[in-house]
Amino acid sequence: MQVLKMADLRAMTPEKRARALNDLADAAMAPRNGQAGYLRSQIEGYETKYHLTSDEMLGKLRAGVIVEDQGISEWLFWLSIERDANQSARA
Repeated sequence: MQVLKMADLRAMTPEKRARALNDLADAAMAPRNGQAGYLRSQIEGYETKYHLTSDEMLGKLRAGVIVEDQGISEWLFWLSIERDANQSARA
Protein backbone atom coordinates (compact mmCIF):
# COMPACT_ATOMS: atom_id res chain seq x y z
CA MET A 1 0.00 0.00 0.00
CA GLN A 2 1.27 3.42 -0.94
CA VAL A 3 1.58 5.92 1.90
CA LEU A 4 1.41 9.64 1.25
CA LYS A 5 1.87 12.00 4.19
CA MET A 6 0.24 15.42 4.27
CA ALA A 7 3.56 16.99 5.26
CA ASP A 8 5.16 15.48 2.17
CA LEU A 9 2.34 16.78 0.00
CA ARG A 10 2.74 20.30 1.37
CA ALA A 11 6.47 20.21 0.64
CA MET A 12 5.99 19.17 -3.01
CA THR A 13 5.77 21.44 -6.00
CA PRO A 14 2.27 21.62 -7.50
CA GLU A 15 3.38 19.37 -10.38
CA LYS A 16 4.85 16.72 -8.08
CA ARG A 17 1.80 16.92 -5.80
CA ALA A 18 -0.56 16.35 -8.74
CA ARG A 19 1.53 13.42 -9.97
CA ALA A 20 1.67 11.87 -6.48
CA LEU A 21 -2.10 12.18 -6.03
CA ASN A 22 -2.75 10.75 -9.50
CA ASP A 23 -0.45 7.81 -8.74
CA LEU A 24 -2.27 7.21 -5.46
CA ALA A 25 -5.66 7.28 -7.20
CA ASP A 26 -4.40 4.86 -9.89
CA ALA A 27 -3.14 2.48 -7.22
CA ALA A 28 -6.49 2.64 -5.41
CA MET A 29 -8.39 1.66 -8.57
CA ALA A 30 -6.05 -1.13 -9.69
CA PRO A 31 -7.08 -4.76 -9.18
CA ARG A 32 -5.67 -6.20 -5.97
CA ASN A 33 -3.88 -9.41 -5.12
CA GLY A 34 -4.68 -11.48 -8.14
CA GLN A 35 -8.16 -10.11 -8.80
CA ALA A 36 -7.26 -9.53 -12.46
CA GLY A 37 -6.09 -13.14 -12.70
CA TYR A 38 -9.27 -14.34 -11.02
CA LEU A 39 -11.41 -12.39 -13.51
CA ARG A 40 -9.45 -13.82 -16.42
CA SER A 41 -9.78 -17.38 -15.06
CA GLN A 42 -13.56 -16.98 -14.73
CA ILE A 43 -13.81 -15.79 -18.33
CA GLU A 44 -11.54 -18.56 -19.60
CA GLY A 45 -13.76 -21.09 -17.85
CA TYR A 46 -16.74 -19.95 -19.91
CA GLU A 47 -14.64 -19.90 -23.09
CA THR A 48 -13.68 -23.52 -22.42
CA LYS A 49 -17.22 -24.57 -21.48
CA TYR A 50 -18.77 -23.04 -24.62
CA HIS A 51 -15.81 -23.71 -26.96
CA LEU A 52 -15.83 -20.03 -28.00
CA THR A 53 -13.62 -17.03 -27.39
CA SER A 54 -15.34 -14.11 -25.71
CA ASP A 55 -15.25 -12.16 -28.99
CA GLU A 56 -16.85 -15.07 -30.85
CA MET A 57 -19.56 -15.35 -28.21
CA LEU A 58 -20.32 -11.62 -28.41
CA GLY A 59 -20.53 -11.78 -32.21
CA LYS A 60 -22.86 -14.79 -32.16
CA LEU A 61 -25.00 -13.19 -29.46
CA ARG A 62 -25.35 -9.96 -31.47
CA ALA A 63 -26.17 -11.94 -34.61
CA GLY A 64 -28.83 -13.99 -32.80
CA VAL A 65 -26.98 -17.26 -33.41
CA ILE A 66 -26.98 -17.92 -29.67
CA VAL A 67 -29.34 -16.64 -27.01
CA GLU A 68 -28.51 -15.34 -23.57
CA ASP A 69 -29.00 -18.09 -21.02
CA GLN A 70 -27.78 -18.13 -17.42
CA GLY A 71 -24.26 -19.16 -18.40
CA ILE A 72 -23.95 -16.50 -21.10
CA SER A 73 -25.35 -13.93 -18.68
CA GLU A 74 -22.70 -14.82 -16.09
CA TRP A 75 -20.01 -14.72 -18.78
CA LEU A 76 -21.18 -11.23 -19.82
CA PHE A 77 -21.04 -10.19 -16.17
CA TRP A 78 -17.38 -11.24 -15.83
CA LEU A 79 -16.52 -9.56 -19.13
CA SER A 80 -18.09 -6.30 -17.95
CA ILE A 81 -16.18 -6.43 -14.66
CA GLU A 82 -12.92 -7.03 -16.54
CA ARG A 83 -13.67 -4.20 -19.00
CA ASP A 84 -14.47 -1.78 -16.14
CA ALA A 85 -11.29 -2.74 -14.29
CA ASN A 86 -9.21 -2.21 -17.42
CA GLN A 87 -10.82 1.17 -18.09
CA SER A 88 -10.24 2.29 -14.49
CA ALA A 89 -6.59 1.28 -14.70
CA ARG A 90 -6.12 3.34 -17.87
CA ALA A 91 -8.04 6.43 -16.70
